[in-house]
Formats: sequence, structure tokens, C-alpha cells
Amino acid sequence: MEKLNATIAVVNNLVIRNNIVYTYIESVDATHPFEIDFHIPTAMDAIKKISLTLKGVPFRAYAKSAMSGGVVTSLGGGGFSISSASDGAVSSQSGGGETSGMSAFVGGLACGAVGDYITILGSGYVLINTTAAAALSYHTHTTLVHTHTGGLHIHGVARANHTHTGGAHTHEIAYGIYESTTPTTVNGYYDDGGGYSGADSYGNAPDTTTPWNIRTEYDITDKYSGTGWKRLKLDTSRLGRFNIILMIEVDLTPTA
Repeated sequence: MEKLNATIAVVNNLVIRNNIVYTYIESVDATHPFEIDFHIPTAMDAIKKISLTLKGVPFRAYAKSAMSGGVVTSLGGGGFSISSASDGAVSSQSGGGETSGMSAFVGGLACGAVGDYITILGSGYVLINTTAAAALSYHTHTTLVHTHTGGLHIHGVARANHTHTGGAHTHEIAYGIYESTTPTTVNGYYDDGGGYSGADSYGNAPDTTTPWNIRTEYDITDKYSGTGWKRLKLDTSRLGRFNIILMIEVDLTPTA
């Protein structure tokens, strides 16, 4: 909000003194400074005084939360996910050993002497050499140390194309007055028509929420000269609000 007041007085019937007052209450944060544009009249005879009164107050909001509609929140394509895999490593190992046995009978027929053998056909047995009816002598069977391995194989899950959606919903607006922090690490910058000068440090807040008087009738007259558009910029390193009074006092030469 801006309020403009002008007071005119006649001095020695030769000069008109004009007081112009600008007032603002403006929110600021670390990335949004506040800039004031003001104008020195072209009929100005002399700038008598420009002063700044500045107060830091808590940031204020009047509602919180917002409305939201249902939308597709994510889209997933089909694919294949690997849940486990094996690279063909050894899965089991068996040591060599020795077993023993005596003579055996197949289909009621005795195996022959050492060297005789049988062939297995389906579920039946066929004796190949039956010339010797004597039982086999006591003998042993020996196996070497060996391993059982599995080839590379993968276990996975296939997924079809699909989407994840959220239904339409709203977040109700909570009306009220909500206050936050005050501005701090405040600086002023002055533009006399050729760009801003270096920072003029205005100090730091005493804490995070207490309103504080940053400047009271602070004289910045020497920052400006001549007529035309001028600017003042105020910044902060923290969310807050500025309460600003900028007073400009100039003498105007009356014209015929």
C-alpha cells in the first residue's frame, strides 16, 4: 500500500517548500527485495532533506493450504525385473568313495563271473552272458571326487504396461492470520539515476519474531541530487515485512 501526502508552504514569498511522503508495508525475503521509485519534481530549486523511517515486522499471510485435482501421478511401461540370478557356480560337491557288493540275480538268473554284464532295457533286465552261473566274487566300486554345477539362469517377474493414478481431491483453504519471521541482515541501496550504489548496512534483527526499528528518520539526502526518477532498494536475508516511511522535502521556485 502506498500513501502520498504533500504539504506546500510559501517561504519569503519566493520559494515553495513541498513535503512528499511515501508509505509502504511490503513483504520481502532473501530473493525478493523491495524497490521504491520516487520522483523529484523538475521545478525543484533545492533538495532540503530525504529521510527514511524503516521498521521490520513479521511476515503475514491470510490463508494456508490449496486445492488439488486428481491427475495421473505416474506411468509405468511393461518390463522384466530380475529377482535372482545364478552364474553357474558349484551348487553341490561329492567326495569319492568305495562301496562293496556280492553276487546278484536279475530276473531269477545269476550274473556270471567277473566280466559278465547286463543291459537294462526299459523296465526289464536282459542277461548278456549266461555261460557262467557262479555268483560274482566280492568286489568294490570306486568314484572320484566330483562336483555338480548349474548353468547360468535367471528368475524374474514380467509386468504389463500400467499407470498409477490419484483420484480427484481437494485441500480446503484454512483462512486466518498467520505470522512468521521478521527481516534481518537488512541493507539499503540508492540509485540516483545511474544504477545502485554499494550496500549500506542497516543491521540485524534482535531475534526471529520481535518487530524492530531498523532506521528512524535516517538522513539519505546526500545519496541523491538533481531532478527526475530515483530509486531505493531494501533487501533482507530472511522472510519478513517492511513498514516504510520515505519523506522528501524540496523547495520549488514559483513560475510566472
